[in-house]
Amino acid sequence: MSIKSIVLAASATALLMSAPAAQAKSKPHVFSVAEFMEKEENREALGGFPIVWGKSASGTQIGDVSTGGRPANGFHKKIQSSCERALLNSLIAMRDLAQSKGGTKITGVHSSMGTDFNPATEYVCFKNKFVAKTPLNGTASK
Repeated sequence: MSIKSIVLAASATALLMSAPAAQAKSKPHVFSVAEFMEKEENREALGGFPIVWGKSASGTQIGDVSTGGRPANGFHKKIQSSCERALLNSLIAMRDLAQSKGGTKITGVHSSMGTDFNPATEYVCFKNKFVAKTPLNGTASK
């Protein structure tokens, strides 16, 4: 065995052994949908696409546009700002999918994880030291 092989094997072992310690457990945080939607930059990023919060889909339903959450950078960032960016990422992905299916709005949008929140007025965000995610359910509708 060459010295290069030994060094590579030792490095790989050290990396694998430290990986669980580097993982941080995500904690749930609950925020207001209204507060998020009041911000002009969020409304502009969504391009005025109608989004109806709650668990009930309305209109002519076209199909599911749920997302497991599009991550946002949370490293050295405040919880709420990271979570708002993650929510925006998820809503943009849902909007794009709804439009590709011929939808003109998304209805029945609500957090798909978490239990202690009001799905019509609040969303749940999971954040650790490095990343924030907001898994959402919703339906493309006309």
